[in-house]
Amino acid sequence: MSTESWLFLFAAFGGLGGIATIASFWLQAAAAMRITKTVENPQEGSAESPTFPIAFTVTRGQAVAILILLCISVAFSLVGLGSNLSRVKSGSVIGGTGPIIKAWGAPAGSNLCTVMIDGSQLVKWSIEYRVAFVCGFTDPTVDKYEDMRITVSAPFSIHPGDIEMSVHFSDAMMEKQKEIISQATRNMPKGVLVGVPLSTWNEVVLLRTGPNVADIRRLSDVPRYNGAVLSQGFPK
Repeated sequence: MSTESWLFLFAAFGGLGGIATIASFWLQAAAAMRITKTVENPQEGSAESPTFPIAFTVTRGQAVAILILLCISVAFSLVGLGSNLSRVKSGSVIGGTGPIIKAWGAPAGSNLCTVMIDGSQLVKWSIEYRVAFVCGFTDPTVDKYEDMRITVSAPFSIHPGDIEMSVHFSDAMMEKQKEIISQATRNMPKGVLVGVPLSTWNEVVLLRTGPNVADIRRLSDVPRYNGAVLSQGFPK
């Protein structure tokens, strides 16, 4: 759990403790207000049920307990808010606060893979890592992590803000594209124009500064070179 999560948890416990104590006093007061005393009138033979003023006291220990619980709740809430605001201001927001990929796709026929990512979520790893992405054609008959017909972009430095990355299909992906189109149109009459939908996947990865991108031949190679596929988790 993150620091902010722990702060929120402690603040919630403190607040719930204070609310529970106040609720307990409220229930005692409500019960006391229902107490009536019946006074018999011997002259008229009637009965009256006057309601007496209700008064209940809070001991010094109870008052201190309520004050401490509420102060704990307020203190942890303020610390958590300050910590979160300082991280956002410095651009050091880490992954998990929102989608990493903000946009993707390229014009039909461009033979490009393109993504735009939120670099502010990756600033924590900007010293030891660079960001890149891997794309490939969606193929349910092949293990995506072992498919070698993929394209790996050049690595980019990490900085707060949007980072746009684009890369031309690799030779292996171009061959795969021809294969998909050939299979989709083999039974079509010659001269008939057919639009073949090509579905691609994109994975954002963090790569250490040492390994060469050419060494990444499949998605499963990324962790082998001490990198990280962000959809599977962030570096520790």
